[in-house]
Amino acid sequence: MAAKQKANVIDQADTKLEHAAAQAVQFIADAAIEASKVIANSALDATKVVANSAAEANKMFHTRGAEDHDTLLILVESVNNLDKRFTEKFTELKTDIKADIKDLKDTTTSRIQLLETEKLNIRDSYPVLYKAGIDKALDDHEKRLRKNGDNITKIMTWGAALLVILGIAQFFIGKFL
Repeated sequence: MAAKQKANVIDQADTKLEHAAAQAVQFIADAAIEASKVIANSALDATKVVANSAAEANKMFHTRGAEDHDTLLILVESVNNLDKRFTEKFTELKTDIKADIKDLKDTTTSRIQLLETEKLNIRDSYPVLYKAGIDKALDDHEKRLRKNGDNITKIMTWGAALLVILGIAQFFIGKFL
């Protein structure tokens, strides 16, 4: 019975730990999916900006004249804008990922600490699982030992008395017969 209780406690702790690990893996997978979406959107935005800039540069290339300088300035500004947007998106993404990882770490740590406090260790398991059964068995053994000791004493007493009676009977038989 005590071994079953211990096994149940261990199984419950294992189940909780597996559940916490599965949730942690799911949380990381969700964060990775979200990060890939943000990167894909940023790449799409960058592609659009580069395409627009290339179209404008192409127009300027064909128009030649005093506007070439203006076109180059617009192109440089567009590239700088693109760089800023990438930097902003990646900074946001980096901040979000750090926050998600920190939250995941804190949650996992608190769950593991909870499992460790609920876990039944060897020092605590003896009084809970074994002490009552062992004490009961020891009491039973002591009772049986006392009873056996009393029975042996009775048998020895009756045996000694019987030997004395047989000795007396032999003496009388030898003397009178």
